[in-house]
Amino acid sequence: MDAIDAVATRVAVNRAKSRLTSKFAGAVSPVSGTVIGEGLALVNGQLVNAAVSESQIGETLSLQNAGRAAAAVYVPTAGAGGVAAASSGGGVVSVPAGGLIPHDLGGDFHIGQLRSDQAEWALMVDGSRMLMGDLAVYAGVMIDGVDLDVHAADPAAHHDPVTVGYGLERLGQQVSLSPSVAGGGLTYNAGVLSVGAGHGIQVNGDDVQLAPSAAGAGLAYDAGVLSVNVTGLGMGVANDAVTLTSSSDPGAAAAVLASDSAGWLNLQGLNAAVGLRSPYVSTFSGDLSLTPAADLVLSPASDLVHFPSDVVFRSEGYQSQVAGLEITAAGSGDFRYVFANELHAKSFIADLEQALAGGQIVSKSVAVVAESFTLPAGGGAVTVRFKDLPSAPNMAVFQSGDWVAFRSFSRSAGSLTVGWAWGQVTNYADGTGGNEGTQTWTWTRNVGTPGAATGTIAAEALALDFGVSGNGYYEVNSVDGQYAQNSPYWRIVTWANHPASQTVRVQGGNLRGLFGQANEYGFYAGDGTTTSSKYLRLSTATNEFRNLDAEWYSGGERYLRLSADNGISLYHPDYDTSDYYSLRSVGFRTAVGYEFARVKGNYYTSGADSYFTLALHAMDGNYGNSPNHYKVWIQAATEKTGGKQAIVLLRAKDDATSEASTDKAEIKLTYSGSTRTIEMVGSALTFNGSTVWHAGNDGHGTLLDADKLDGQEGSYYLAASSYTAADVLAKIKTVDGPSSGLDADTIDTI
Repeated sequence: MDAIDAVATRVAVNRAKSRLTSKFAGAVSPVSGTVIGEGLALVNGQLVNAAVSESQIGETLSLQNAGRAAAAVYVPTAGAGGVAAASSGGGVVSVPAGGLIPHDLGGDFHIGQLRSDQAEWALMVDGSRMLMGDLAVYAGVMIDGVDLDVHAADPAAHHDPVTVGYGLERLGQQVSLSPSVAGGGLTYNAGVLSVGAGHGIQVNGDDVQLAPSAAGAGLAYDAGVLSVNVTGLGMGVANDAVTLTSSSDPGAAAAVLASDSAGWLNLQGLNAAVGLRSPYVSTFSGDLSLTPAADLVLSPASDLVHFPSDVVFRSEGYQSQVAGLEITAAGSGDFRYVFANELHAKSFIADLEQALAGGQIVSKSVAVVAESFTLPAGGGAVTVRFKDLPSAPNMAVFQSGDWVAFRSFSRSAGSLTVGWAWGQVTNYADGTGGNEGTQTWTWTRNVGTPGAATGTIAAEALALDFGVSGNGYYEVNSVDGQYAQNSPYWRIVTWANHPASQTVRVQGGNLRGLFGQANEYGFYAGDGTTTSSKYLRLSTATNEFRNLDAEWYSGGERYLRLSADNGISLYHPDYDTSDYYSLRSVGFRTAVGYEFARVKGNYYTSGADSYFTLALHAMDGNYGNSPNHYKVWIQAATEKTGGKQAIVLLRAKDDATSEASTDKAEIKLTYSGSTRTIEMVGSALTFNGSTVWHAGNDGHGTLLDADKLDGQEGSYYLAASSYTAADVLAKIKTVDGPSSGLDADTIDTI
């Protein structure tokens, strides 16, 4: 391309960059410019036409505008009087000092602007011509204030990219609905939202409605309408209402529960899977029992469990110093075994086995240890030397197999331990020579319950012989409990299988250690103190036979029996015969001793028949001496004679009369097969004060309304046989005469 064509091309490019609209004015003063291409230079950041060649690219030259203000052409300042310009033929022509002259595009110079048809390869500034190929831009050249290189690396360099909100998504330059736009009840597929048909919903072409399946249990569906259709427990359905019937006391029946007006709810039972919450629990009557399936756990928020001042915590079957445990609010405790890392006491009392410090135990035997020895562990054995009994030298103090116990007192490690050591003795050997007056036994400590004692048993210590299973001991105690509140008493204690398993059989004196009642003195005999135990309790508090029968005898004859299962029974016949006797009776007396009533039972047999009679006697004075002595019988009988099977008799009579006397009134009910009979015996039978009509009192003159006509007795009327025609005529003739009232004695009423 020649120089003129190059200049024309640059001008066309410059026009394509229509936003670079700076005006160029003629400049007299030279400016500095950088050659960036053939006929192009960069002056003050603007692209201008300049008389430069491609070989000068990158050079900085001093340039001066040689053209007009509207058509600036820069030339190097070197060379006075003319401007060098590139010609269309590629050479350089000199411009006269007087300036360029008009010329044709085909000549060395040109004038005017290229028409669009003269440069079809050029872009139009009005955008009417499409760019057919790539357009390269030098680095740092901006279009509309934007460097294209920067824009290519960062699309957001010129403007913010498109962003999307909820329910939309962008993929490159494409914005569409996101699947997340399908919330509850909607589905999304390929840009289309649809209503989801869930349970009870029906989706049609243009609507959504309830489906008939929406009518579950208790509901009905018709034409898109749901209605209540249930009559379950406590439920009732009216036209426009559903009623609920509740109960605060349903008993053993299913019901909807609601408290009463006072806020109470009564139930036969309640299962709570998580828990119950209440500041107060009480019972209607009786004890409160807590019977969890596993442990009973107390976990108050304050970490404290309080007992009222008068409450005693004790195990079932507790017997002081023998069985169970007791803790009082006053601070006393009775335990069978206590282990403590450290024990601090203002006063410590150690009860020994013999009459020391207010207590005495009398067991099968007692012996004194002659030489100290160390207690073995459970199952271990040791040879122990004992002193002979003072009154029985060279005689064994025990029997082989006996249970012998030691007590140890240890103060090691700054603590005090008091404990039993349980074991059995064997291998008796009498001492001789230097050991005369002593004897040895092999003592084997029990494995299952060895006791808490440890360490050394000192010489002169006592060993108690508890014998064998089933044996016991006698104890007298005056120091049991805090401030000796459970004593004084005497007691007999037995044990089974192991001496530590003890049971109080008999106790006299203070019974507080058994029943927990203060100041109760008396007598106890039994096998325990639980509700299922059998015991006799006679004391200042109560007289109690717990699960025991009681009988009273006169000589060898039993009179009375009180049974825990069968109640009260009276025994012994009045008459020593095989077919008739009376059971003992119960009398009722006045304050001065006069008996005014008695209940007495009689039993009578006659062949195959038997009778039981309960007689109630009432008298005006002392029984047996009363002139007015009456008796009421209630008799139940079985008579096989004559086919009678069962009889109930209610009889009232004067006891002074014989049984065969008619001076009695009675009602007798008899059942025999299908025949049921009610018999009543008495001189008069009335109902609500009126005489009852029966075959025995029927007839004339009984004064019963049943034998009267119009209130008249039968004698008031004549017999029908006396009213024949002759009888009537005779009667008329008899009364005929003056003033008889008969028409026969008048003529024309005169």
